[in-house]
Order: sequence, then structure tokens, then C-alpha cells
Amino acid sequence: MQGNREMASILSILCFCKFSKYRKKYFTPSSLSSSFHACEIEPLISDVIEETNYTDLISPRPEFSGMTTNLSMNHKEWDVDQRSFHSMQNLVDTLIDIIKKMNILSGAEKVVAREINSWLHEHNIDPELVFEFVGTQKETRYIALLGFFYFYGIGTEVNLKNSVKFYEIAAEMGDSEVQCQIGCLYYYGIELPLDYNKAFYWFEKSAKAGVAAAQAWIGGCYECGHGTKKDDLKAFNWYKLSAEGNDSSGFLRLGICYEEGIGTERNETLAAEYYRRSAERGHRSGQHQYALFLCKGIGIEKNTKEAIYWLQKAISQGNIPSENQLAYLYMNEAQPRNPRLAFYWYQHAALQGDSMAQLNTAVCRQIGGWLGTSQDIHQALIWYRRAISNGNSIAISNLREFYLGM
Repeated sequence: MQGNREMASILSILCFCKFSKYRKKYFTPSSLSSSFHACEIEPLISDVIEETNYTDLISPRPEFSGMTTNLSMNHKEWDVDQRSFHSMQNLVDTLIDIIKKMNILSGAEKVVAREINSWLHEHNIDPELVFEFVGTQKETRYIALLGFFYFYGIGTEVNLKNSVKFYEIAAEMGDSEVQCQIGCLYYYGIELPLDYNKAFYWFEKSAKAGVAAAQAWIGGCYECGHGTKKDDLKAFNWYKLSAEGNDSSGFLRLGICYEEGIGTERNETLAAEYYRRSAERGHRSGQHQYALFLCKGIGIEKNTKEAIYWLQKAISQGNIPSENQLAYLYMNEAQPRNPRLAFYWYQHAALQGDSMAQLNTAVCRQIGGWLGTSQDIHQALIWYRRAISNGNSIAISNLREFYLGM
């Protein structure tokens, strides 16, 4: 029993330490976006929108039902009631401000779109009517909003092709936030050919216009050499500028720079501070990384209870590695220990493809008992093999030792 306990403890420590070496794959530029909790965004939306009375828009009247949406339309259809026109214009302008504010806060466009749709329905305002009104307007901000509506299906069916069309028009007209969006579409190859050079072009235009999210993106391009020559110093400077704009991704990347000495001297205290700021701004990867520092007392006083809090926040936003780390704490450091809950989170993360969690699930199944589950060698072998298929070198070593010990 004691030998098994020591073996499991060693394996758990190995899994914890080894995880940091895999960390970078979760922090490529493609992971710069993040999300807030819906429960945190909804009050912000309601507080801003409800400053104005939009009762004129409730239960849309039939005279608006025959409208179509295109850039050539004018205000004629809305002249039947100027009060309704101005109420709708105020509502749409407010939505634009909210979207821009949320982008600056966290890049939480998807959650914002869902909450906007929900708010409109709850207040008996037809999203289709809002969509149709936006289609009558020719200003850049409305064209950009039309792209947003098509992208997330607000008042219309999701149509990425149309979304990209209107985003491109708005970007060419000088909308700096949309220029960042176009950069993302080129970076990911969404309805546009994957093209790092064009992505960099749009990120740079947006970044130079002062968009903090774009500044984080262009820093990522310099760090990885995507669309431009790799330059760690320029990457660091762009991340710093993004962080000065309170962008959660800028804080995260700046923390990584200070942790690993990318474009600057290593400074674990500053790394911990910027991870904390990213976490507090709602970035799930920032929450995860700050929790890791709290777990080990890196650049900050060790605090297992607070680490658990931030891991739970990250998990609620879908961060899989946080599940494995939370399980580690419940198994080894939480007071009191909770092996059953630890195994639950190991297996939950394992089922979602996390190789370290698959390894830990295998160890728990191999030993069983005090590790929160029953011993099951067959299941242990299955999870070892899954971890190996996902490139986990520790699982290869453990499986070899298992067969040699038979």
C-alpha cells in the first residue's frame, strides 16, 4: 500500500510538472480570444440598454413586415413613424457600443451575441426587425453590425459568406474593430483563404488605430513569425501596448513573456501580476495560468484555495487543462483531500482528450482504492493507450514499467 501511495504521488507530481512543458500549445495566437460568463454579461447589457425607453419597438407593427435588407435601401419604410425610427436607431447604436465594449473587455463576441438575442426576445423586440433596420443604413458602423448579425444569426440565419462580405466592406471603409475581425478570418481561413500575410496586414491597420485586441494579435504574429519576420522584442512591445489598453489577451501574453523571457528579462513576479490581471478580465487561459502560479507559489504566495477558485472559473468557460489541474489539487493538496472528486475531474478531462488527464486516469485505475475509484487494470490499459496516442511520453514510460512488473 505504501509503495503504491508513493508511486502515485510521484506520478502526480510528474504529471503536474510535465504539464507546464505542454502549456505553450494552449497559448498560440489562435487562443487569444476568450469568453465571459453569460451571467456577467447580461446585467451589463441590460443596464446600458434600459437607460432608454424602447416601448415604441415592442410588438412590431405590420407596416414594417415587408422590408428587405440591402445597402441600397433608404429610410422611406421607417418614415411612417419617426418616433419608432429614432427609438430603433438609439437601440442599434447602443448595441454597437456594447459589442465594442465587450470586444475590448474580453473578445466575448459569441456570448454577447447570445445575450443580445435573449434580451431582445425577453423584451418583445423582434430581432428580425432590428436586422431589417440595420440593413437600411449606409454608415460604416451599421454595415459592420450587419456582418456581426450574419455571423451569429441575430435576426437572420447564420450566413458566414454574407458576414464576410459586410465585414470586408466595413474594413475597407476604415472600421478599425472590423479590420481586426477580418484579420482573424484570414488567420483561421474562415470563408476566406488562410493567409497569414493578409491577416497581418489587417491586424497591423487595426492595431495602429489603437484596437487593443489587434495589438495582442499582431504581437502573436511577431512571436510566431506569421505574416512577418519573427521578432520577440516587437512581440513584447505590442503585447505591452495591448495590456495598456486593458485587453485580457494582452495581459496574458505579457505574463508569458515575463515568465519565459520573450523579448524581455524573466520576472516571475511580473508574470504572476499580469496573469492575475488577465484572469480578472475574464480570460480563461489567464485564469488557468494564474492558478498554476498559485499552486506552486511562483512569483506569488502559494494559495491552494484561491488556485481552486480560479481553476473553477476557467473550467466554467471550457478550459480542459484546468480540469486536470483541479483534480491534481483535490488529490494531493486540498484540505481535506477529495480523491473521488479528483478522479471525477481526471476522467472528465480525459474523455475530452486531455492527454495528461488520460495518464492520471490510467494511474488511478491501475492502483484504485484510495485514489478515488476501484482498481480496473483493463480500464487502466485503455487510458494509457489513449494518452500514448495523444503523444504523452510519460504514459509510454508508465506502461513499459507496468508490463515489466507483471
